Formats: sequence, structure tokens, C-alpha cells
Amino acid sequence: MVDTPTSPTTTKATTTTKVTSKKDKEDQKILNQFTFANTRDTKIKTNQKLFFFFVALISSFLPSYLFQSVLDLELTAGTSVLYLLVSIASAFLLHKAYILNFIRNRTSLNDKYEKVFDNTKGSWKTFTKEEKNQIYVKKAQLADLGAIGLSLFLSNLLFLVFSLFLSFYALKRMDVRVNYVISLLLGALGVQLMSQPKQKKNKQQ
Repeated sequence: MVDTPTSPTTTKATTTTKVTSKKDKEDQKILNQFTFANTRDTKIKTNQKLFFFFVALISSFLPSYLFQSVLDLELTAGTSVLYLLVSIASAFLLHKAYILNFIRNRTSLNDKYEKVFDNTKGSWKTFTKEEKNQIYVKKAQLADLGAIGLSLFLSNLLFLVFSLFLSFYALKRMDVRVNYVISLLLGALGVQLMSQPKQKKNKQQ
């Protein structure tokens, strides 16, 4: 039986197919990593959402004490229901603002930490794969904690400024109950609107 010699064209085609297949796998791997990173940047856990709503509820309840002590808002059965309803509505708007700021800050912090890792690429050769995975997990946790702190601080600061301006300046001549409702709702709504991501408009030449 005589072996059929392999032509150079066939060998070249086989090599090209292998190189192309390897390149396709690498491209797919990079695409998967990019997709995972983008998905994670916009993903938020259920326990984080509950935590944000709990903090927002506390933040929205605090102005009621200010209205009682400074603006003489009487605590009755009717005003208690008013406190509850307005506080829940304000908390809902505030917690939405927390989430939007959290996602934006987490993305920014992740980018900054990624640059730090890129600058220390040479030392990565000394780490094992498991150690590298642990470092990435710690980086993600650190970015989450930093984003939570920034989002709560900035959102609550804006809410306090808006609420105080409305209640003690813009609406000070109105009935204290109307003042309370409008100040808290508009304050929380203002924070929520300012936390919306800015959409880049394509300029037409």
C-alpha cells in the first residue's frame, strides 16, 4: 500500500484553520470577559437593594424631628400617617438615587483599581492562579464598599441641602404640613433626577 503524500496546500490550509480556530477562541474569551465585566458593573444584589432602602427610610424619617422641634409640626394620628406615607415615598426615590450613584461610582473605582493592577503586571508572575482570583475578589469587594460610601454620602448631602432650602426658605410661608410633604418629596426627587446617568448626544456635523 502506497502512502499518498500530503500536498503543501493541504498542510497550509490545515495550519491556517488551526490558527484561525485558536484566534476565534481567544476572541470569544475576551468577549466573554468584556460582557461579564459590563454586566457586573450594572448588576446589584438584592441585599444591597434592601440595605439602600433601609438607609433611605432612616434618612427620610430624620427631617420629621426637625419639623417637630423647629417648625412646630404637631404629632397627631393624622400627622403620624403623613410622616409614614411621605417618608416611604421619599425613601423609594432616595434608594433609587443610591443605586444609580452606587453603579456609577463602582464602575469608576473598578477602572481606577484596574489601572493600578496594570501598573504592577510584572509582579503578577509570582502569584498563582488561585491567588490572582482572590485578589480580583478583594478588588471587587473594595470597589463595592467605596461605591456604597460615596453614594450614601453624596445622595444624603444633596437631600439635606434640598430639604433645608425648601422647608426654611422657599416654602417657609406655607402651612407646615404642606411644607413637610413638598420639601421631602421634591428633595428626594431632585436627588434622584441628579443621579440619572447622563446620555451622550451625538453631535451631527
